[in-house]
Amino acid sequence: MENPERLFMHRLALALGKSLTEIADMTTDEFASWYAYAQLEPFGSPADDYRASVQSQLFWQANTKPGTGPMPDYYNHWPKPEEVEKPKKQKEREVSNSLKGFFAAYNERHKAANPKS
Repeated sequence: MENPERLFMHRLALALGKSLTEIADMTTDEFASWYAYAQLEPFGSPADDYRASVQSQLFWQANTKPGTGPMPDYYNHWPKPEEVEKPKKQKEREVSNSLKGFFAAYNERHKAANPKS
């Protein structure tokens, strides 16, 4: 998924137990607040995989004789932070306008697909 806002929208829906429509109905301020929170405290598959990897490595170290060989690289299917292209710094107004545009387009598509709702 190439749209980071859309990917985050799916992660947030899973984390909160809500549908994408419910997430789209959030105010822009609330969505931006969740987005900022996720930057500070990541959640979802990458964060869960990292935590499981740390636990697996600790278990391996505690139960392996020295000299057994290199420790396996658990859950190594996410790119390393230094390999991920850093997003350009955006002003708060630009982020707000981007999110508003995203939700406006999403709502228009939703209304077109579901004219009775």
